Amino acid sequence: MTAIRAFLASFLLAPLAIATDPDASRAGTIAHEQAGARAGNDAGPLLQLAQKIDAVKEDNKRKGKGKNKGKEAKPKGGSPPSGDKAEGKPRKGKDAQKSKPQARKQKEPEQNQPKDQVQPQKQDAERARRKDLDERRRELQQTKDNARKQKQLEAQQAKENALKARKDAEAAKQKAIQDKRDADAARLKAIKDKQEADAARQKALQDQKGKDGRASPRRPGKFDRAKADQEFERARKDAQRKGGSGRDETFKASKATKFETLRRERKVREAGSRDIIVEPDKRVIVRDDKRLFIRHDDGERFRRKGKEVRRERRKDGTWMVITASLAGALIYSILDDNDRVLRRSRRDRDGHEYVFFDDRRSYRDHYGPEHYSYIDLPPPIVRIPRDRYIVEYDRASPDDLFEALNAPPIEALDRGYTLDEVRQNYSVLERMRRVDLNVINFEFASWDVAPEEYSKLDRIAHAMQRVLDRSPGELFLIEGHTDAVGSEIDNLSLSDRRAEAVAIILTDEFGIPPENLTTQGYGEEYLKEPTEGPSWVNRRVGVRRVTPLLSREGWDDAG
Repeated sequence: MTAIRAFLASFLLAPLAIATDPDASRAGTIAHEQAGARAGNDAGPLLQLAQKIDAVKEDNKRKGKGKNKGKEAKPKGGSPPSGDKAEGKPRKGKDAQKSKPQARKQKEPEQNQPKDQVQPQKQDAERARRKDLDERRRELQQTKDNARKQKQLEAQQAKENALKARKDAEAAKQKAIQDKRDADAARLKAIKDKQEADAARQKALQDQKGKDGRASPRRPGKFDRAKADQEFERARKDAQRKGGSGRDETFKASKATKFETLRRERKVREAGSRDIIVEPDKRVIVRDDKRLFIRHDDGERFRRKGKEVRRERRKDGTWMVITASLAGALIYSILDDNDRVLRRSRRDRDGHEYVFFDDRRSYRDHYGPEHYSYIDLPPPIVRIPRDRYIVEYDRASPDDLFEALNAPPIEALDRGYTLDEVRQNYSVLERMRRVDLNVINFEFASWDVAPEEYSKLDRIAHAMQRVLDRSPGELFLIEGHTDAVGSEIDNLSLSDRRAEAVAIILTDEFGIPPENLTTQGYGEEYLKEPTEGPSWVNRRVGVRRVTPLLSREGWDDAG
């Protein structure tokens, strides 16, 4: 039994020895074997069990030695192992217990040494990481600061540029205002100088006419046929001698003979202080102590393109004459017994009526063909450039022509006027702009326009048509002028016929309705160039729109 107790004690203490120290494990194994020998005979089956346990412990011991083999091969620090351990001899008793703390002390530096080395490495890595992070933060902050500074700089630059641009614009605006003021002042001065020069030329012309023994246009003397014949003959010889060189009138004997025949067929009568000269085609020239004017019948021009449809007597004693016009329209004219037109309108095929003028309110029964309405108005104040007030046709653009014909009066009117008042008083006409057709050349003593010159009127016809497209009821005046060569009577008759010839071409060649045109000749009374000799500048035909000058009183009354 004693042997069994010894075996069991060794069996129970062996695992603890193995767990704590390999040397103790070996001592326990030896004691276990000795105890087993002593109890061999008593144990029987227990011996087999103990053997199996010994086999398991041997196997565990071998595994434990394999784990510690690497540590023993490479010791770290401290003194080499003692001779007993090197020889593999197990220690017993107090030596084994004494070796345990030494082994623990030996293991502690071996375990602490890697920790002491890893900790500084981690700290260095952390410091490096923080340093790199701080560097990146500084770089990012520097980039942000640079971008902010660049943005502020650009904003400041843009602000300065905008301020400079505003200052430049304000300076340019002030300069433009000043330039406009200077230009306006220069134009006004030029207009004033021109008006003064015109007044001086007109005075010089009147003085010259007085020196030559010729009457002023405003105060003509008695009609002297013999003197008129002498002046005509002198002008004819002069034109024949020059032969139409340069801008002189071309002389053709056939044309001169035609006008000479007309002159011989004139009939003259006196009516008080007036001389009434009637030409073969019913033109009437009236000459008194104030001025000279001519009257003609526009109906002859209307009947060139259309026939007279009907003529009937009205209840008030006037005549209604209906004439066919272009595009199927009908022209309605109210005339007195002297063929003086009191009202004219056009009724289109769609029934729309356009009134061109209506002078019935100012008509008096005693008005004869020689009646003249004299209106003395001061010269208008021209506040626009001279070349816009009187437009030279050969230098004008299509828009210049349209603007001149479509413009309102250059100054306000105190009232409207009858058509006769407008045609017979140049001071009224001067309120409207004018286009001078300085491209048409008439032969001496002739009012015919050569066919090759028809095309020169294309641009003025186009400008008139543009105005009529906007306002079909407009009325244009075609005015004729001559130079001062020859007699006043001959020049007045020629100018009136030349204006009519241009109106006929505008209708026949370019389709301007005849009822939208009226004509008037002014002879040599209003010279553009103050000279008594031949002047191409003074031989001219002008065009004005006169609708704004006409009185509209009674226009809406039925015809």
